[in-house]
Amino acid sequence: MPRILSQVLFSLSLVAVVLAESDSESKQAEESKAIAYQSLEIRKSLFGDFSMLAQERDDYATTLTRLALENVHVDPNDEKGIAEARRLIALALHLSPRNRTAVVSNHQLGKGLLPEKKEADYSRLVFARLLLTRGRLLKEQKGEADQFVGRCFIELAAQLNPRNEEAVYDFEIQKFDNKEVDWSVFTAQEAASE
Repeated sequence: MPRILSQVLFSLSLVAVVLAESDSESKQAEESKAIAYQSLEIRKSLFGDFSMLAQERDDYATTLTRLALENVHVDPNDEKGIAEARRLIALALHLSPRNRTAVVSNHQLGKGLLPEKKEADYSRLVFARLLLTRGRLLKEQKGEADQFVGRCFIELAAQLNPRNEEAVYDFEIQKFDNKEVDWSVFTAQEAASE
């Protein structure tokens, strides 16, 4: 009798696993219909060499990608959210072209799959503050690439937290000085072939 009971329990658990997998596959199929993300083909960073260490670039890239995925998870049908996610992932890939989180997320989204949601190390507000501080430091450097990344970080800080008056002020001064970032250079496929 205990042997028959254990076989029945095993069979029921096997059926439950199969049903769970089929439910997961049907959810993925629904998601793939909803996500209209054009995969990025970035082979070389626009920034070249600048004064951020490779590990720091990688950490920023991971956080940018995870924040991008938060938007997609909220509503995979939102074109504006997908566009912002694509821009953040593009920036991440230019900061660290081999960043695992950015590379995998870009590929999965390009295939219409919703990547697994993982919490970012920082909230949007805290990360915006970090971007502002690091952006200011980079803009103080003499290198053109440093200043370009600094402008990107400051603009992104103002967008992530429009209530941060310091970030908004610095961003508006950049605009006033005609140094607003053209984000299309990050997502343009021509950047991939250079």
